Order: sequence, then structure tokens, then C-alpha cells
Amino acid sequence: MLVTALNLVPVGQLDGGHIVHAMFGQRVGAVIGQVARLLVLALSFVQQEFFLWAILLFFIPVVDEPALNDVSELDNQRDWWGLIALGLLVSIILPVPQSVSQVLF
Repeated sequence: MLVTALNLVPVGQLDGGHIVHAMFGQRVGAVIGQVARLLVLALSFVQQEFFLWAILLFFIPVVDEPALNDVSELDNQRDWWGLIALGLLVSIILPVPQSVSQVLF
């Protein structure tokens, strides 16, 4: 599940990068990709396991080739599915606070 979540990081050619590009466009998707790289790097200082992934993200180009049918906008349902996928990424990758972990387990 963690590997799938890491594929949802909104950078370049990863699935998350394609989702963000489809939802927000090429330029905004590139900015979100840069922010995502920096956030994963910051997360690697808290969770040491993400440091290798943070380094790998800096080798992936932020801007991907545009799709051939990039002229059509997404409808609201597909925008919601994209937000759900990105929310799933956040819920899997972020560390659980200690108080929540004690309640659940």
C-alpha cells in the first residue's frame, strides 16, 4: 500500500503527476510537483525511511509531456476522484499522531 501511495505523489510521470496535470493544467501541476518534492524532503527529516524516496523524486522531471487530448476539461466527478486519490496519498504517507495511534491500537 505504501508503494502505491508513493506512486500517487504529484510529480512528473508518476500517477499523481498525471492526476494533478489533468485537474489543474501543466503549469500549476509543475508548481504542485515542486512543492510535493520539498514536502517529501521535509517529511524525510521526520521519518528517515522517506529520505531515499525524496532523493529519487528530485531526479524525476517535474514537467511531463502533455497528453494528446489535453484540450478537454475534466467533469466534476473526475475532479472528485482525483481529490480522493490525493487524499488517500496523504492519509497513507503522513505519520499518525501518538494520541490517535493509542486510541486505534
